[in-house]
Amino acid sequence: REAAFRPDAADGAPPRLFCPRKELLDVNQPEREKWLQLYQRLWANGEPIIVRGAKTGKVPWTPDCMTRACREKNQKYGRDEAEEFMVLDCGDWTQSVMSESEFFRGYAGKVIWPAHKSSPLMLKVKDFPAQGHFRDRLKRHYIDFLEVLPFPEYTHPEAGPMNFAAVLPPEALRPDLGPKTYIAYGREEERGEGDNVTKLHLDLSDAVNVLSHVHISGGRSPGQPRIGAGNHIDLAASPSYGGAGAVWDIFRREDTGKLMRFLEDHKELFVGTHHEVDPKTQEITGVSQRPLTEFEMKHVIHDQWFMLQRRHLDILSRDYGVQPWHFEQYEDEAVFIPAGCAHQVRNLHSCTKVAVDFVSPESLPQCLKLRNDLRKMQKEDKLQVQLQMMCGADWAIRQLIRTGHITGEMMPEAELERIRQLSSSEGAGKAKAGGGKKRKVGAKRAAAGRRVRSAAREESDADEA
Repeated sequence: REAAFRPDAADGAPPRLFCPRKELLDVNQPEREKWLQLYQRLWANGEPIIVRGAKTGKVPWTPDCMTRACREKNQKYGRDEAEEFMVLDCGDWTQSVMSESEFFRGYAGKVIWPAHKSSPLMLKVKDFPAQGHFRDRLKRHYIDFLEVLPFPEYTHPEAGPMNFAAVLPPEALRPDLGPKTYIAYGREEERGEGDNVTKLHLDLSDAVNVLSHVHISGGRSPGQPRIGAGNHIDLAASPSYGGAGAVWDIFRREDTGKLMRFLEDHKELFVGTHHEVDPKTQEITGVSQRPLTEFEMKHVIHDQWFMLQRRHLDILSRDYGVQPWHFEQYEDEAVFIPAGCAHQVRNLHSCTKVAVDFVSPESLPQCLKLRNDLRKMQKEDKLQVQLQMMCGADWAIRQLIRTGHITGEMMPEAELERIRQLSSSEGAGKAKAGGGKKRKVGAKRAAAGRRVRSAAREESDADEA
């Protein structure tokens, strides 16, 4: 799929993204290995990927079906009250509590336009359901989502062998990588601040984002995915983007420095929301728009202040030679975002998206770099990428020993025997439910986890020194 904001400004042919159909990637497909190798090559280069037809058709992903499943879960435990959402206003980035029914009326097309606003509200729920985990409150949808995930060896949150986050030991404090559901309104016409449901930012890990439902007002149906070199839409001149649900701008890792320089040089072109807060109650008493030159920033991308519109992208392309991958996302499409690629998202219509983060071997260097950036900003390393890397290496060595790919010639025999015993003890502990043996295995795994965390702390202290 072509992915250029201004095809006329690109050198040579417009950039294109790998855009296979999901059925080509199924495990039973004879050419599946070929597509996996292509994915790995593109992923190692830090290129986004779009997978079409990411659905099973077994479970509806409409808001009605999802909210009904949550209500049934509530009633099972004797809770009949309607849920309330913490809703984010994308216009001024204030939060408020809204009833489920009112929010979804706006999602379905009812215009919510307060008298003091210059345009209708653009609202977003960042994590649905509001209470509990997605996998617990929406079990059928969770199972369906796992079946939908392309390249599960990378993306499966529990059993992906190429996902470092999936090999953390049970006793480790696991980061919350999802799946998470994001539900937000949209609009085709650009109106400035408030258009984007996700401002320009950098994720600390890889991610895959599935657009599971699009609601288009006026009885229209979502558009059909655009595919093929000859099937071009002038994206800059087509507000509807052919009936897509959302539009993405993803920047190359190599362009991050130029992008940051552009943002630093042109802060006056952007506005931000200033919140006046009562010092006693800490409640917001007033909201105003001010140039971003008046705000203090630790990092122009990590702080998520900026939203690039067409005029900004034109300047960025003309004066800095930087163009993002600019492309649309249709219903039932999964977008893969490599770690370290700055990106932003604008909804064209009301959308429900489900996303899960993962940590691939190809992206480990970027994850470590981003971790160091956060440390300089005195922000917490919630991803624990060093711990994931060490646990992943430990897991891989055990698998190689178990399958005979590592022998005493490659590793001291004493260490090899110790790992064999630990692996066999864990296997016996899993086979035997309860009992002292299982407790002993748990103690060994806990000790191993403590050793890994201790090593990570020592390395962190060494870095700081």
